[in-house]
Amino acid sequence: MPEKIKRFLGRKEIRVLLPILIGGILLLVLAGRGTDTAKTDESSPLDAQREAAEEELAALCREVEGVGKCRVMITFEGGAKRSYSGGKLVYEEPPKVSGVSVVCTGGDRVQVRAALTEMIAALYGIGANRISILPSG
Repeated sequence: MPEKIKRFLGRKEIRVLLPILIGGILLLVLAGRGTDTAKTDESSPLDAQREAAEEELAALCREVEGVGKCRVMITFEGGAKRSYSGGKLVYEEPPKVSGVSVVCTGGDRVQVRAALTEMIAALYGIGANRISILPSG
């Protein structure tokens, strides 16, 4: 068996094609790594938008009577919708909010939960079933 392999690898065509094949495989591996980096870069603006919205909502929640420390998490249905004309961005619709969770002091009181739920439902146009208000511990 080793003799057959030596004869096969000794052929001129194989000696030329083998380095090309190995180079092609390396390019595919490196190209795959570049794609992952691009995906991370594309999600960056959405993450920044989400963080800004969470901070703004947390600040607003703290203004509600009975709410103390507050932490907010917002989830989106998808990314922003963009409209292009002539290759240029002309309009960007923000992503739709699919759910909101609030953890805050005072979140165990019925009045606070009702006020926060009503406010968040009005702000984001989502139902109370997509809003979670919990007391912090």
